[in-house]
Amino acid sequence: MSQVHISEALELGNRVIGEIQRKIDAISDEREKERLRSELERESASFRSEAARYMFGLPDTMFREIRRKVIAVQMDEKLARSLNDEFNKINSAMSGKIPPGFIPEWSEIQSELQKTNALTLQNKVKSLTALLGGTRTFAEKAAHAANISLAGLVEEKYTIPVRIFYPENKAREKNEKSEKLASLLADIADFGARVAFLDENEARKLRPLIDEAASETTRADEFRLSTIRSEVKMRYGKLKEQKVLTEVFKEELRDMLPLMKRARGAETLIVRLEELLTAREVSRARFMPLYADAKILLADQLERITDEAVAEKIGGVLNEMGYTLVGEDGESLSVLPAREVNYIESPYEGYQVKVKVDKGGKLSTRLVRVVAGEDEKNSASEYQKQKDIEIGRKWCKDIDAFHERMKSEGIEFKTTFSKEPEEQPLDVVAKTGSPGRKKRDKASAANAQKRLAR
Repeated sequence: MSQVHISEALELGNRVIGEIQRKIDAISDEREKERLRSELERESASFRSEAARYMFGLPDTMFREIRRKVIAVQMDEKLARSLNDEFNKINSAMSGKIPPGFIPEWSEIQSELQKTNALTLQNKVKSLTALLGGTRTFAEKAAHAANISLAGLVEEKYTIPVRIFYPENKAREKNEKSEKLASLLADIADFGARVAFLDENEARKLRPLIDEAASETTRADEFRLSTIRSEVKMRYGKLKEQKVLTEVFKEELRDMLPLMKRARGAETLIVRLEELLTAREVSRARFMPLYADAKILLADQLERITDEAVAEKIGGVLNEMGYTLVGEDGESLSVLPAREVNYIESPYEGYQVKVKVDKGGKLSTRLVRVVAGEDEKNSASEYQKQKDIEIGRKWCKDIDAFHERMKSEGIEFKTTFSKEPEEQPLDVVAKTGSPGRKKRDKASAANAQKRLAR
């Protein structure tokens, strides 16, 4: 029975894995790509080996961490491309127009820029941010000397000129303190640029601290720079975490939406889900209650769909063996409803099989004898009792054959309780008002078919 559920979970999980794999393949940095591929392979193997845990729910939570890492790398790559674009704008504006006295420094900038290609993605972003600050300051001075305007060409990302490539600065003595100050400024420039890239509103709030760090007074104050660095880093960390989680949560909501639209009774949850998909930010406080409610609903829907599919297969196999589900009007029904007690006509006259496909695909069956009225239920001759035993033995053979047929269809039942015909008399039900004679017309059968088709 578990094979049916596992196949449902694997289908959901494989779709999520495929989506994450496509995002990883689109990453440019080969080291990050390889690292994320390895992590996804481990997560995928773990998921497939434990698919039964997710048989009635979405496997998204298992992939939430790898999704978070992929989105974080995508953000860093996008920032690195943005910084490179700024360099390209400056290069384009200054191409062939560098005054002779500035050429050595310009060559050094280009050499430093080339070196960033060999860095890891995190270090590359940091180096580009620091280098861009010095490049912008240099370019403005060189452009002024060459009477070139850079106005409107460069989009400022709140960078700080950490390295200044002027001759007089190059001659400045480098000591331990100046290196420490430069490191603090580089970090502030890095985190500040990242904040500006992620959210302009947050960047505006941060601007006074960035301006203070860039001022002549603060640039030499190690304690104050350390304080500013901590504050800027903290704000960036919170902002990035929220941005990344928003994207992760929205991906999971997008995965969930098609399933919700197929589910019954999900209208209110769909409205809530679509509202979050259009929200600028999705916090844990807003996401988790909706996700939990949706998973409960989807778990029940998936379980019911699976139960109905199993019930349909059971009904089909029994019908082929001569057992038929009959409606109140005596017409044969093609669908065995799940989670309901049903009475099936057996090939042995006067006997029916009580069948129920319960929650989780559990199957219970019992052979019963049908009598004309209530007054006959408690009167059975020795001949009738012996006949019940004989029909019971035939049913036992049939149910063994039924189990083999279902196993060949990929559905295996584990017997938890059974009794031989000699051990207990058959239950007897009256034909009039029999609980198995429920009113089912063609429309109800068609509706059941539609539920399965969905």
